[in-house]
Amino acid sequence: MPMDENLVGYLLKALDADEQRTVERYLQEHPEAEKRLAEMRQGLDLLARDAGDDEPPTKLWVRTLALVAEHKCRALPAAPPALARTATSGRSGWWRRADVLVAAALLVVVGALGVSWLARFRVDSQVVTCQNNLRQFHHALMSYADRHNGEFPRVGVRPPKNFAGSFVPALNEAHTMPPGLSVTCTGDLSRPPADLTFADLDTMFQQRPDEFASTIRTLAGCYAYSLGYRDADSEGLAGLNKWMDGHLPIMADAPPSDGRNHVRDGNSDNHGGKGQNILCLDGHVEFRTNRAIDPYLNREGRAFAGSSPFDAPVARSDAMPLPE
Repeated sequence: MPMDENLVGYLLKALDADEQRTVERYLQEHPEAEKRLAEMRQGLDLLARDAGDDEPPTKLWVRTLALVAEHKCRALPAAPPALARTATSGRSGWWRRADVLVAAALLVVVGALGVSWLARFRVDSQVVTCQNNLRQFHHALMSYADRHNGEFPRVGVRPPKNFAGSFVPALNEAHTMPPGLSVTCTGDLSRPPADLTFADLDTMFQQRPDEFASTIRTLAGCYAYSLGYRDADSEGLAGLNKWMDGHLPIMADAPPSDGRNHVRDGNSDNHGGKGQNILCLDGHVEFRTNRAIDPYLNREGRAFAGSSPFDAPVARSDAMPLPE
């Protein structure tokens, strides 16, 4: 049974090939170990966020010792004469009130800094929680691909598969949804994916179209999924597969949107507008603080399927792959 140090080595990619395979088999056979692995990954991610990138100045230790020696050899100034204490109670009381005011001001400043730090810690914690949740989705997507010739769930061109959130019933039908998965990115608003299948959605589309429209808006929650790209050999639309470039996005925080395929400027609303988590094909998650490389629009500047695997944007749950 892999110990905690083996799980840490697995996260840090410090194991040899045999140990790596042993840990992977253990994780497949013991679903509860995935939770422990996610906790470790969250801790390592928080430590990585606090890591500094700057190197200390050259010969800092020499300058520090020289400064200590200089102060040690310098003569100390004479102590100032003690101030005469006044006997007036009014003066004494004035200083006491001033001390209270200074202390109060310090408490206000420190309190403001504390609130700011707590707010930042909360946002960072939500970002890491979201990243761990997306990694669980990657595990489900990879299990699906292993059973479908390396292909990830593909958005179709006709109902009930013609929307980005259709990957959820695809994973349901493949039985690859791991426990603890959520379609919301923050831990305090956890909501498991609906257990609908394409047969359920087809019946809904045929008999209750209004319910179908409202269901597909929320099926993927606050996440976005790849719309794929236009391809004449795949019924007009092709999806991604696990052999493609590992940096291609397959999921992300949902874009800021006014509905369906209308994407606003700015970052996702999921993390207070500070950025968006992007899940890539190789399983790594990037938190991007801007859309310089836009995951939500194709090269034409539209939220529809692009022209190649490198032009396949991710879109909110009810987004359609092609213009109507």
